[in-house]
Amino acid sequence: MEEAVQSILETHAEVAMALGGFASVAAALGRPLGPVRRQRFLALLFLALTLVLQCLLPLWLSQLGFSASTLWRSASLLAFSIASTVIVFTVVIPLRRTGYTSGMLKNRGARYLVNGGGGISVLLLLINGIGVPDSPGFGIYYASLVLALTVGFTLFADTVLIPDDT
Repeated sequence: MEEAVQSILETHAEVAMALGGFASVAAALGRPLGPVRRQRFLALLFLALTLVLQCLLPLWLSQLGFSASTLWRSASLLAFSIASTVIVFTVVIPLRRTGYTSGMLKNRGARYLVNGGGGISVLLLLINGIGVPDSPGFGIYYASLVLALTVGFTLFADTVLIPDDT
């Protein structure tokens, strides 16, 4: 793996860790948390952890000596599996249990960006994993990571700026 790509992934992982840290501080200062706000912060923390793992996956797989195409295909399919699982178990199922099916985010623009951006991010991983339309590579993989980080910052901003659960 190229040194520049490795540096970009490491920096992206650090930014994701910072996002998780800021979310933890905001959650600690905003106690007590209602059920929806608590769910937003948990989703944000799991998103940050998932992003760190997705940044480290290619670095770990590169140690196995895969070709570039196989490396990005494998990393994309693993990241797709992880992201899909995290979305289902930290967003969809808990929201249904609390009775909120569409209202986790109060701001309509933030809701569209988080739902649409999250879906597109996961779809990009799948597209890169199956190699459509081109061979798998860093560009589509990183576009997915950037979009997921944008979703995280949007979720953070909405959570911090909208204090009540009503």
